Amino acid sequence: MGNIETGISKTRLVYIDFVRTIAVCMVFSSHFLAEIGKRATVKGIQLSDTIPGGHVASYGSQGVFLFFMITGVVLIHNYRDHLDLAAFYKKRFMSIYPMFWFCWIIAFLYLKRWKQFSFSFRNLLMTVTGFDGYLSFAGKNWYLIGEWFLGALILLYLLFPVVRKVFLMSPEETLAVIVIIWVIFTEKYAGQMGLLRTVPFVLTEMVFGMYYVTRIHRRTRFLPFFSVILMAYIAVFGIWGAGTRGSYRQLILFAAANFTVLCSAAEYVNKGIISRFCAAVGRYSYQVFLIHHVVLGRIASKLPKETDLSPGRAVLLYLAAVVITGVLSVVITGVFNMIKKVCAGASCRITGKTSKGNPE
Repeated sequence: MGNIETGISKTRLVYIDFVRTIAVCMVFSSHFLAEIGKRATVKGIQLSDTIPGGHVASYGSQGVFLFFMITGVVLIHNYRDHLDLAAFYKKRFMSIYPMFWFCWIIAFLYLKRWKQFSFSFRNLLMTVTGFDGYLSFAGKNWYLIGEWFLGALILLYLLFPVVRKVFLMSPEETLAVIVIIWVIFTEKYAGQMGLLRTVPFVLTEMVFGMYYVTRIHRRTRFLPFFSVILMAYIAVFGIWGAGTRGSYRQLILFAAANFTVLCSAAEYVNKGIISRFCAAVGRYSYQVFLIHHVVLGRIASKLPKETDLSPGRAVLLYLAAVVITGVLSVVITGVFNMIKKVCAGASCRITGKTSKGNPE
């Protein structure tokens, strides 16, 4: 209870790279199954991205929950001791928007959407701010890349300074209050937006991540074993019936247990080549997140309708999608960095300053 008095090590959280990689794989695999499943079966079996048992939604949803928990871990790890609001929001802005706009323009040109989009200030505002996917439930807009996750992440960034201040004063009480609000909200909510997108839902996931890294990680030896048992029970039997309001609660319970298990497993497996691979995935995970829907949609569109794939061909198709998405992410990042460097050089020549901002 009470304030967090001991500092959190500022070394790189290597285990988070492993969890992020698993989350990327879950989201990508879920969307691959969903996109290919619109046009193909495998040996007559309909492809599905739902975790067996039907109690914990899709692989993609669970992967997104992990991302929000990772956000909580990383933010409180980096800003536990000090938070400069201006620097914080500038860094968040620069890490999200330039790459988002760049990828959106590429997708717009590649898909030739000027033939379909009519100008609307509302749609322009939603796309410029990155909320087109988050608000896509409210009607058609200019949503092309990424998904609803981005808008929810931006909202969490906006809320983090306030949440951080309260959390550092009283972590246990903060988590308890957030969970109570979340439970009540899931019972009473009747809005049009999907419940998984709402602020109380994603805020609960972020705060759990904050609590995990400050109070749980490496402190509770047997928790991963209990977490495995909880995950198995929820997946097979469920705690609340599928499709009920209560079923939404077990989604986060499963994700929290999964997060705990993965963080613990990372201590043992995230070494050597696996560690380097996970670090590489981490560097390009945002770009993958932005473009993978476009890539998967184009691959699926090449399949004749009602195609029946062999298991081997389905695996090759999946690997091809992974390689294409990965290569494009690297290329897009390289081109983006080159453009950024050219712009920075031009700016320096115009202002008469060096790249570090000092007069020459």
